[in-house]
Amino acid sequence: MAKNRIPKENSINRELAAVILGALMPSMDTTIVAIGISTFMESFHAGETAVQWVSTAYLLALAVAIPATGWAEENYGGKHCWMGGLYIFLIGSVLCALSPILPVLILCRVLQGFGAGFLITLLTSLPVGIARSRGITQTGNIMSTVMLPLSLGPILGPVLGGIVLSVTSWHWLFLINIPCGILAIIFSKKWLGEETDQVKPEQRRPFDFPGFLLLAGSITALLLGMTEISQGKGMFRLDTGGGLLVGIILLIIFLRLPSTRDSGNAIVNIHLLKYRSVAAASAAMFFAGGTLYAAQFLFPLFWQDTLNASALEAAFMLLPQGVGALLTRTAAGRLTDKYGGHIVATGGFLACVVTTAAFLLWGNADHSFWLYGILFARGLAIGMLIVPITTSAFQGLPDLAVPEATVIIRAFQQVGGSFGTAAVAAAVSSAASGSSNASDFTLSIILLMVIAAAGAGCSLLFPSKKG
Repeated sequence: MAKNRIPKENSINRELAAVILGALMPSMDTTIVAIGISTFMESFHAGETAVQWVSTAYLLALAVAIPATGWAEENYGGKHCWMGGLYIFLIGSVLCALSPILPVLILCRVLQGFGAGFLITLLTSLPVGIARSRGITQTGNIMSTVMLPLSLGPILGPVLGGIVLSVTSWHWLFLINIPCGILAIIFSKKWLGEETDQVKPEQRRPFDFPGFLLLAGSITALLLGMTEISQGKGMFRLDTGGGLLVGIILLIIFLRLPSTRDSGNAIVNIHLLKYRSVAAASAAMFFAGGTLYAAQFLFPLFWQDTLNASALEAAFMLLPQGVGALLTRTAAGRLTDKYGGHIVATGGFLACVVTTAAFLLWGNADHSFWLYGILFARGLAIGMLIVPITTSAFQGLPDLAVPEATVIIRAFQQVGGSFGTAAVAAAVSSAASGSSNASDFTLSIILLMVIAAAGAGCSLLFPSKKG
């Protein structure tokens, strides 16, 4: 019996390694490209508003791909969808590097973002399916392992992007994906098992085009409106408030659509929200997205204003937080398996509240041990969020419902991240302008604390480890 266990363990380790390698590219791509915004402005002789679409188009396509991924995984299997995502992302990267003008680059970023949406969504559901096919029910430790790229992205992305731009042209911000993508394709073909592709014909269902178009339109309008707010535009402008209103209307129509209420054919099975685990985890993931992404927007702006740091210096100042998140991710999996996600996630959110509150006390303190120590401690807390939330979402769910539940919680995370960023940006813009005073950021820091506290409240609703 012992001899038979070794290949099984080695097999799942190889499969997890293939998934991690493939997910590294999209997890780093956003922060790598963000470093190159000023370079794109110079190269294409374009304004900041136009160039920002290089990032916005990617994020929108990623979000739109999430609901399509759940349907594709159910109908064609996890491995086929994973390989498809790798090919799309790799081709998109090559086309981005070859783009002669800005509009072409933005279009290619849409293709790249769509592939990234497949990979980021499957990063959650594919390992769970692999584990369950081997009879593994405690998946906290596995989730902490495969979520490694999401921790490495914010750490390596800005550093790698800065190095690339200092020694070569912007084209290599995309070309560096080629060797990693080729290796990911080779290892995924060789190591990913075929059990995730065993889809029976009777399990397949038609694609819900009306539902997809309404949901994609809703997500796009909501994220666009929130992005405009995060760039300092008022909520009551036509291009912001109008976008949010259109997004809400499309969402209401989607929820009233007959196909949406048909759990067997809906593009997103909203009936899964009847499960306490899915509903609570979705709400917690919404606030986790806000806690993570709003801080990445707020802190660099805070340091540029109060410490006169450059944009690149501010990006490097986030490294202690990324390192802290990386260190606790593995522990989060073990603790979740032992004590339950409700305890771990609640503790992580509350620790985020405390460490964020420290910025109210230290204000505009100079670069110091205390500043980096606080960021490191906040990173330790952040590392305790995503793994227990994701693991708790799948408690009590049948195997076939895992892809659909993944779509829901990932969508909540994306919208929550945009919502949190927009809310914090609106608070910053409402503060006194032109002053290098930390008090101008007081409301936004308090808002960031409220978002984390709301996440803690949602986490308390998770089923217990035994329930």
